Amino acid sequence: MYKSEGLKILVSGHSYILDDSYAGGVILKGLRDLGALPLRADITDRDYAVKHSPDLCPTCRWVMSRELVGSIIQHRFQVDGIVLVTAFPCGPDSMVNDILARKIQGVPVLQLVLDSQTGTAGVETRLESFVDIIRMKKGELT
Repeated sequence: MYKSEGLKILVSGHSYILDDSYAGGVILKGLRDLGALPLRADITDRDYAVKHSPDLCPTCRWVMSRELVGSIIQHRFQVDGIVLVTAFPCGPDSMVNDILARKIQGVPVLQLVLDSQTGTAGVETRLESFVDIIRMKKGELT
């Protein structure tokens, strides 16, 4: 998938969020509609991910979060951007994603918090802005 044309965006979120048609589906479809290829961080080599997660987040104690952190480590230099998805009010995700947003260098990061809003326009607008920023950085937009 990394050899495919177009932008590649790593989407880091728990499977129960990304598999949900309303929550994660809006994100994955939104990225595809913008011409980007969404890659899921929750689909990864779990042994590698857990082993390497302390490289970015040495104090992370939650197994599911360590898997996502390790997946980001494994894939971060092969993607054009990373979307960190948090379902409000998930305490562990909010802490881990804040740490990641501060520590990840060299690739644009969007922290996307999903709340109880019934519309999808806010998510779609943030994704569109994020993709535009990446395209400007790459010189594809002026």
